[in-house]
Amino acid sequence: MKEKTKGLLARDINFNYWREDTEGFLTNFLVIIALSFPVIELIAVMCGHNHIFMAPLLRIFGVVGFVILLAIFLKNKNHSFCISDLFLLLSVLFTVISVVFSKSKLITFTGAAENHAEDPFQVLGYFVIFFMATHIASYDNRKKLIIAILIVAVLNNIPAILQHLQLWPFEVMAEEPFNPAFGLTLHFNFYGAISVMFSAISGMVFMMKKTKHIIAWYVAALLCFVAAMFSGSRLTWVGLAASFGFVIVLELYYKLKGIESILSAKRYVLLVISFAVICVLLIVFDDIIVSQIVETTKELE
Repeated sequence: MKEKTKGLLARDINFNYWREDTEGFLTNFLVIIALSFPVIELIAVMCGHNHIFMAPLLRIFGVVGFVILLAIFLKNKNHSFCISDLFLLLSVLFTVISVVFSKSKLITFTGAAENHAEDPFQVLGYFVIFFMATHIASYDNRKKLIIAILIVAVLNNIPAILQHLQLWPFEVMAEEPFNPAFGLTLHFNFYGAISVMFSAISGMVFMMKKTKHIIAWYVAALLCFVAAMFSGSRLTWVGLAASFGFVIVLELYYKLKGIESILSAKRYVLLVISFAVICVLLIVFDDIIVSQIVETTKELE
């Protein structure tokens, strides 16, 4: 079935992976997952119990989600095999093999918490979430997911900015001298990873030609970028650079295929210049970038 969609969320989709009612159910399930983590973590932080619910939540969503997918596949006898099915099956298979041949089953299933490692059920949660989200085809359902992600961004970015400015009234992870922001995650590298997604999504929406409320999206993109830089994660720098590189590759693809671009080149340039100005300001008035450059230089010596 061919569904006409709008903007960056999709173009013409010739194949719907899920039935319409199934996709709607899975979209709501994903929205619940996305919002549960920051909301429950924020409540836990305010009650003085940092990071005790995130891992159990991920395990629950992983197991429940896998059971839901299994039930859908068993119920749908006419399911068409896709490459993504193979990816999910192989991911689960490799996880099982890793567990079987691990030297310490205790560490495998407890996740070696002191090193922020994760157990197989948490890994299953990632597989299930990625698999479900990849196959959401409807414009309205994708819009729901984007809105949910933006709400998660707000809930994480505000604490992150306050943490780096030392204005966060609750317990912070002061393990580094440059006050890295970690939002409502377990570690500043974890926050850096999701903040790249926040920055990329807000930036891409701002660059879309048909986007309304341009100023609001521009401000959102800048705030997401600042919060990402406050994480102090060098992997964040790589991720942000890669997101800009992705736009160039996307534009080249459109040009080679003769497809009209949905992005504004002027807004792309404006965003690059704005982000560069923010980096200069952080170098001059903050130590978050300089300290990491110094640390990298020491590591390379």
